[in-house]
Formats: sequence, C-alpha cells, structure tokens
Amino acid sequence: MIHLNCFDKALLSFEVNCTGRRIGYSGLFSVRGEPDPDRLRKAILSTARAHPEMMTTVRGGPLWHHRQVHGDVVGEVLEVQDLVALQAQKDSARADIGALYEKRVHEWINRPLDTSKVFPFRVLLLKKGPGDCTLVFTFHHSAIDGVRALRLIDDVISRYHNKPPDASLLPQGVKRNGDELLREARTERARTKTIIPHFLALPA
Repeated sequence: MIHLNCFDKALLSFEVNCTGRRIGYSGLFSVRGEPDPDRLRKAILSTARAHPEMMTTVRGGPLWHHRQVHGDVVGEVLEVQDLVALQAQKDSARADIGALYEKRVHEWINRPLDTSKVFPFRVLLLKKGPGDCTLVFTFHHSAIDGVRALRLIDDVISRYHNKPPDASLLPQGVKRNGDELLREARTERARTKTIIPHFLALPA
C-alpha cells in the first residue's frame, strides 16, 4: 500500500467533487520502423514493475485514499491500432489516413483514465503505414509528473532495445540527468532575495 500525499488527495478531490473528469496528460512520439507489440508490452510492464507507483490502483472513501500495489496487470496497458487495416475495413479509399489518425489520437487522449479500476497509465501504438507509427503515452497526474514521465518513457525504450535502464536513447536535447525539479527549485531559491520587513513606530 502506498499512501497518497496531500497533492494527490487534492487532485482526487478536485476530480470527484468539482469536475467529474480524470486529470491526465499525454506524450506523442514518432516511431520509424515496425515495433513488435509483444516485446513493447514486456518492456512497458518491466519498467512499470520497477516503479511501484505505476502498478497501483486508487482505493479509499470520502475522506481517505491510498494506492493499492498490484503484482500483476490490471487492465490492458498497451493498445495497438492499425489505421491501414481500419481503412480497408471501411472499404473506402476516401477514408483519409490523416483524418483517421487525428480522430484516433483525439479519442485516446480524451478517454477517461479511471485509476480506481486500471493502472494510472496506458500506451497506444498507432500504425499509420509501413514503417510509420506513433506511440502515445498517457499518465494520470497523481502517479507521476512530467519530468519523471519522460524518464519512464526513456526506460521503456531502453528495455525494448535490451539496453540497461540507465542507458538513455533519447536525443541529447531532451536527455534528463539528475532531479531537474529539485535543482531548479534550489536555483530559484538562490536567486530570490530575502526581504526583511521594517516597522515604523508612529506616534499615537
């Protein structure tokens, strides 16, 4: 069991009581080649098991919540959609691949991610044509932030290529080293001047 922090609880309360919608974000990555879905699924699960917060579902009542850690898969973490096959099923050359792509991505991003029933992340492998795919990673905010999500995706890519998890395969421009959030906070604190208030004694 992993207890949620105050920020997690605030997000869940905002979801349930204010919006009724799930709070998440997605990252889209272009892929050259034909990824093996089974191998990709294994890489995703192997990475998730190394990060216990990703193998959890939310449990609790009106005033308390916690994450229940699972040893096995809850729900399907990888979905594969082939737009060329979908176009053929519609039996229409007028079904534009670009339009189908935009529709599928829009539907995927806006599909609710219910963390009480499934893991707080899911991945879509969208095949647009020979050697042309897109990977869409969707995360719930209460499980992982943007910087750590990038590291987790990097980990998945490394494991897919049978590389050590710390062997980054992302381009140099987006490679992350150390805890950027903590470093930026310390840098900002160093730049912030301490203001000491002065009080004047005024005559009564």
